[in-house]
Amino acid sequence: MKAELAAAGAFIVKNINGWVTIEVKGCTGVKFLNICTHRGIRIRGTRRIDGETFRVDIPAMDYK
Repeated sequence: MKAELAAAGAFIVKNINGWVTIEVKGCTGVKFLNICTHRGIRIRGTRRIDGETFRVDIPAMDYK
């Protein structure tokens, strides 16, 4: 039963049209953004909150 619900939840998340805002903290924030770009994850609305924090929007279908 739980596996079926998890599979259904994954299907729903992958088919949502929209964007998810995530916050990346730490000294490797730029490295994380570079990895996303290398893997083909679209990024928009990159905002630096402070010296070690970024807030970015990524497609909901790419969010895991």
